[in-house]
Amino acid sequence: CLETLEELAIRGKEQFLAAGGEQFASLTCLNTSDPGMAMLETLVRRELAGWI
Repeated sequence: CLETLEELAIRGKEQFLAAGGEQFASLTCLNTSDPGMAMLETLVRRELAGWI
């Protein structure tokens, strides 16, 4: 959800820093790239091993 990403990356950072936070980092959606999808697939396959 773009609105959520915008809120976290901009507004969340502002609130974090205003509350005394020192280092803020955010990640892009993992399902928007081939490497991200490969990582998610690996995690899901590992966690479902033996279940299906």
